[in-house]
Amino acid sequence: MSDPLKPNDIFTVGPFAETSERLASFGTNLYFSYLLGDSIKKHTEIQKEYDDAVLQNDHVTSSKRQMELDLMDGVYKVSLSVFQAEEIIS
Repeated sequence: MSDPLKPNDIFTVGPFAETSERLASFGTNLYFSYLLGDSIKKHTEIQKEYDDAVLQNDHVTSSKRQMELDLMDGVYKVSLSVFQAEEIIS
């Protein structure tokens, strides 16, 4: 005889399973959209600080901001690679 469904199983088995998965996916996508928007905003701010430092011949600040921009670009590339790999796997 099979075990009866537990209360926690209602969203992982049966008619609500697909809805539950889609809701979780939506929440994850919404969060990553927020993170991407925030990252773009920060990147824009750092780019402006870099441009201002270059115009003012502030080599210390411009090199720091350039390193930050390079780091952010690297993170974007790694994130994109991971995302593309997950798309291929799925």
